[in-house]
Amino acid sequence: MLTRSSNIYGAGMLELGMSVSFEQMVIDNDIIGMIQYAIKGIEVSDETLAVDSIIEVGSEGNFFAQPDTMANVDYPSRPELINRDMFDTWATAGSKETVQRAHEKVVEILSKPSDNIILADRNAKIDALIDRKREKLGGVQ
Repeated sequence: MLTRSSNIYGAGMLELGMSVSFEQMVIDNDIIGMIQYAIKGIEVSDETLAVDSIIEVGSEGNFFAQPDTMANVDYPSRPELINRDMFDTWATAGSKETVQRAHEKVVEILSKPSDNIILADRNAKIDALIDRKREKLGGVQ
């Protein structure tokens, strides 16, 4: 991502690409999203640096109790799937592991009707290309 590559290969793949897991694809998508978010850069301001908390707490204090610490904990990446709650909060909420959360997301995605993402004019062009190739191959279906 730092080299601004335009292709990400392998999302969802297992066993050197011999199989694909929808759950792994959802997890990889979350990781890729965090990386894309991070490479946009991080805003540097009094708020993101928590200047007021630094002044209030000092150099030897505990910043975890500060509201801006928790407000900015996900700032560098904003995960949608990966849970960054404290252990007790995570355990109280059911202790769902990342794979379980990914499976729930897969079920949610697959339960929704899919949209045809190929526009009609492009679909016609694809069909015409296939027909031309079939003609060149002697009408093979």
